[in-house]
Amino acid sequence: MENLFADIEQIITNRELISPDRFVNAAFALILALIAGFLTGPRGFSAAPLVWRVIDISFGALAERLDNLNRKSADLLLRGFFVSVVMILFTGALGIWLDETLYQLPQERFMEIILVSLCLSTGAVIHHGMRLYQVMKGARISKGTYLTLAKTSRIDLSGRDDFTLTRTGAELVTRLFDKACIAPLIWYVLGGLPLLFIYSSLAALSWKTGYDGTYNNIGKMVLMLEKLMGFIPSIFAAALLAMTTLIVPYSKPLSGLKSLTSEKKQPYEQGGPVLTTLCHTLNIALGGDVTTLNGRHMKRAWAGPKGATAQLSADHLKRVLYMTFIAQIYMIAALLGGSLWAML
Repeated sequence: MENLFADIEQIITNRELISPDRFVNAAFALILALIAGFLTGPRGFSAAPLVWRVIDISFGALAERLDNLNRKSADLLLRGFFVSVVMILFTGALGIWLDETLYQLPQERFMEIILVSLCLSTGAVIHHGMRLYQVMKGARISKGTYLTLAKTSRIDLSGRDDFTLTRTGAELVTRLFDKACIAPLIWYVLGGLPLLFIYSSLAALSWKTGYDGTYNNIGKMVLMLEKLMGFIPSIFAAALLAMTTLIVPYSKPLSGLKSLTSEKKQPYEQGGPVLTTLCHTLNIALGGDVTTLNGRHMKRAWAGPKGATAQLSADHLKRVLYMTFIAQIYMIAALLGGSLWAML
């Protein structure tokens, strides 16, 4: 036992699990995802990360075929456990193999930055959010504006009013900031490509089959696993959003910070601390009942303070985009600062 504690102490002292190179790689991957995503916009009518779409095609398609709500909950939970374990083993092994292989290549650092950026959705979702904002302001609807919003949020938007469209866009931007930006970068910094791929695959499968925790289905297991890995990063993401109130106009600086300690929070599966903080900061309400693209009705809680408005305007969406962009700049600064700390 003494040897075990000595080994753990040595790892912490030497910071073997916290590499300065990974801090720098993460910062440059975020910058790359911001610039490239903003210039190109969403590809294939989806603002989700490329890795999410790969998981969707492979493990997500399998999980959806096995997700028969007529089966018993225990059976569906077991099926979800099987799919999750197979996916984790595959993505973890792929990450370990890439970690070992990239060292042998001349441009290994640049390739690793690209791989990390493929797990992120930052510039693309901001690009789409800005286009949606322009449409809400009366600009001509471009091909795929609403289709991209529906496919990425996985919500049926047919017949919805402008308030619902704006709420959906604001919620999508906020939740992708958490699940497709902050959380994957934190796990990459802590464990390299293996933990990055494992978390990203769990987030992707939750996005595919989780239904925000409103069904006792095959997605219950993957939601539990994603929550284990994503809960602490979501608090960090919420704190970053709360600190943007120092810059963002028409926001309430202390409300976002107070919401982190409030007993009444949005369930983690439906947005958690990030959505709660955003709503308290801007005094808006997000959530509510929606229908998914495959026809399942999700009864979700409303996030936001008492008396908050659910009738969001285009300007609300603009502030959400501004907040998430500033929070990503904060994250870049934190990563670069972390690299200096790790070198000490």
